Amino acid sequence: KSTPEAVLSLSSAVAVVGGNQHNSSLLSDGTVKCWGYNLYGQLGDGTATTRLTPVAVSSLSNAVTLTGGDSYNCTIHSDGTVKCWGYNANGQLGDGTTVDKTTPVAVIGLPNVVAVAGGNQHTCSLLSDGTVKCWGYNGVGSLGDGTTINKSTPEAVLMPAGPMGVKLPRLHESTASGAPARPFREGLSTRDANHACALI
Repeated sequence: KSTPEAVLSLSSAVAVVGGNQHNSSLLSDGTVKCWGYNLYGQLGDGTATTRLTPVAVSSLSNAVTLTGGDSYNCTIHSDGTVKCWGYNANGQLGDGTTVDKTTPVAVIGLPNVVAVAGGNQHTCSLLSDGTVKCWGYNGVGSLGDGTTINKSTPEAVLMPAGPMGVKLPRLHESTASGAPARPFREGLSTRDANHACALI
């Protein structure tokens, strides 16, 4: 199609992210729907069947943030935990394995997350205390832990010493309505291939 087409069976969307031949949308009720290519389970519906219209991600509720990687997705939940699903050959789902998952799994040992960003085959998170943890592909040092070894669970990023080092400041965006500020989701980004950046 050379012009936009309405996505079928999708309403109350508050965010949408694109992955590698698949798309995902966060809905206002805290659930997620996905559609497109599904070889690695990146649609999260418990199958590896490609879908032409959105399907609900299984066993997922209270999501507040959605991010997409190459062939996987992750969500932050209202309790500050993270769940991921899809392609996992390099441990980018953070569940301690390298097995693809067709439904969401919890990232191990990762509480109080305020932002998460999915890259090509690695993921990074910003915690409420200003620290950053990453996991997944690390062949070119993408995880920032001083090694080039892939990690299937979160590893702390080694922050530089001195001012603005060690921990990242809490970032917030203002709201036009006067509502309380919320964490600034763009403070952390891994969307461009095999590196990660943090706004300080």
